[in-house]
Amino acid sequence: MSIVPAAWVSAARTAVVLARRREAQAVLAAYGHLVSSAAVFVFLTPIILDAVGAAAYGYWVILNALGGYLLLSDLGLSTAVARYTAVHRATGTADSLSAFLSTAAAVFAGTAAVILAATVLAAPLVVRVFDVPAPLQMEVTAAALMTGANVAALLLTLFVANVNYGHNRLDASKGATVLGQAVMAAATVWLLRHGAGIDGVAAATLAGTLTTLAANAMCLRAGCRDVVFSAARIEKAALAGVWRYSLRTLVLAVANRIVNYTDAIVIGVALGAAAVAKYELTFRLCFLATYLFASVSMALFPRFASATCDAGHEGRTRATYLRVVRLSVLIAVPVGISLAAFAGPFVTVWAGPGMFAGGSVLAVLLAMHVLHAIGTPAVTFLQGAGRNHGLMYAEMANAVLNLALSLVLVRSFGLAGVAAGTLVAHLATSFWVLQLVPARMLGLSPIAVWRHAIAAPLALGVPAALVAAALAIQRAAAPTLVSLATASAVVGGTYLLTYLAYVAIGGRGAAPVTAGAPASALSQT
Repeated sequence: MSIVPAAWVSAARTAVVLARRREAQAVLAAYGHLVSSAAVFVFLTPIILDAVGAAAYGYWVILNALGGYLLLSDLGLSTAVARYTAVHRATGTADSLSAFLSTAAAVFAGTAAVILAATVLAAPLVVRVFDVPAPLQMEVTAAALMTGANVAALLLTLFVANVNYGHNRLDASKGATVLGQAVMAAATVWLLRHGAGIDGVAAATLAGTLTTLAANAMCLRAGCRDVVFSAARIEKAALAGVWRYSLRTLVLAVANRIVNYTDAIVIGVALGAAAVAKYELTFRLCFLATYLFASVSMALFPRFASATCDAGHEGRTRATYLRVVRLSVLIAVPVGISLAAFAGPFVTVWAGPGMFAGGSVLAVLLAMHVLHAIGTPAVTFLQGAGRNHGLMYAEMANAVLNLALSLVLVRSFGLAGVAAGTLVAHLATSFWVLQLVPARMLGLSPIAVWRHAIAAPLALGVPAALVAAALAIQRAAAPTLVSLATASAVVGGTYLLTYLAYVAIGGRGAAPVTAGAPASALSQT
């Protein structure tokens, strides 16, 4: 028998092992980034609030929300760079990849230059639109200018980081981000201690972004030697097959911004900058918690993208998808229970009395937390597979309905109305697409996905919820950060023991054996 087939098998096995090792490294790097982000957020927020006050902090949140909209000027090309880098690696040649990335780099550089010019013209308008008091006008204008410069740097950073991501080097891009966060935190503290306001916070943020850009570029140069960037390789045709996907991703990004980042603007206009600060702290706490499960899905994006090039692996992709959904919910449930019991006391101890947005706001945000745990693997799968058409239309409807409900409900229900608008809009639109489309593509029914990946992790939260309620009552008198952290660990341990007991009696929830999806279901883009 020829030794060639055996060599092919050996090479394939080696490739699988390396890919899984990279995915494990990516998950660890994503969690390192999450820990870093949480630590910086927890450490810096009280320092910034104490130095600039709630109103100025609210303006800083609004500037960040506006900066997020400026990032949409990438026209969805950031995600396309990651996906098509992975696809080119699986099916193309080094020359075609270099042509694609050289052309994309030129687009990003030109867009960054336009953002810088537009910021200079638009920054003075911010103080008028948001009625900034005279003592803060120069400070807010300077912060707006540096926020625009930061967006320009972020565009370039997103490009380089997504090239690393497409090469399955999420660990490199996340490590670069952690380094940038450290620089940003140190610069923030130094500038605030020397009398700066939110203009200093903006300058420190820009320094952190530039550090992240430089570190990503060095990682790309060291680890992706097959990519050659050259003006001579710029070809308009290199992006011809990308724009449809890219523009769908842009629409998704616009919808995401409206859903998740417009709340600060709505609250700022309707209730004032101080209310923005209160809402932001509770929202950001819940938002950071979503990264605990989103990091797992994020690491699988290159695999889902590559799966579209191999029609013979539908069964493996199906099993991977079910495991990721199950793991996401297993992570989200104990975290959500801990937040429900201890987020209020934590914010009060951490940021000061009066800075917690309230139990009704927290309840709505935690409902979204669970829905995100169920839906995030579906979003990653659809984006990786290039089948985001239905999701795009659903998210457009979600964004419009969310904004309309928030504008109406904020007048009557305040902060809780803004949060409720987000929840109701999601349930009425995107939730259903995320249940139906990935399941259909993978040859599953939505009921099967819930039965094998979602129902048990949700039900297993009951004992942990009872323990959390008892601990919340016990620590209501004089909570401290240490006691709240200890109580959260007890809740997490209770959930883990419950799950292990469930597994021990045979409740593993193995993936169902079903007929595979048609090959075209995964390969169409």
